[in-house]
Amino acid sequence: GAEIRLQLRELERGCDLLVGTPGRLTDLIERYRVSLSQVNCLIFDEADRMLDMGFEPQIRRIVEQEDMPTSRQGRQSTMFSATFPREIQQLARDFLNDYVFLTVGRVGSTHSSIRQVLRYVEDTDKYRDLRRLLEDQSEEGLTLIFVETKRRADELEHILCRDRYPATSIHGDRTQAEREEALRDFKMGARPILVATDVAARGLDISHVNHVIN
Repeated sequence: GAEIRLQLRELERGCDLLVGTPGRLTDLIERYRVSLSQVNCLIFDEADRMLDMGFEPQIRRIVEQEDMPTSRQGRQSTMFSATFPREIQQLARDFLNDYVFLTVGRVGSTHSSIRQVLRYVEDTDKYRDLRRLLEDQSEEGLTLIFVETKRRADELEHILCRDRYPATSIHGDRTQAEREEALRDFKMGARPILVATDVAARGLDISHVNHVIN
């Protein structure tokens, strides 16, 4: 999502480590600004989410149809995924050579320190119950609220701010600078309530988040 001209200038200096999304990397390859011929370590982070977002064609093109060395030619490959569905197993068989499967904790379980609560709420009562949850929080900390759409993220941020709850939001229509500013305000506690779409918030690593509301 960042300005591509700035990234092109940085790439011209050369790099040993390149972090990118499948879409942007494919774009750079098509512009003949990136070669993968010297890649000896390939890492997929959140592989299941990339498949959910429809990136499998770009991933397969990058790995199988460009000049990247294969695993049999010495490339080391690592794949991180919160789940291990059939599609991820197929990717592992295609991209990894005689791979080792490691799990952290129990697959599909949550950490023992996390308490999960399920509430049945009518649509018309959701905001009232959300305010009650925010007001009942006894400890200080950050609150992350997930919503389904970008429009809903903007609406909920506006309503919360109107009612004097310090909130901000991130979603796919925000510029990179706007997303970074929102995350900075959230992490520092200037706006301790973050409304986010699931896609925009993937991969966030933020300390002191006490409540996650879906």
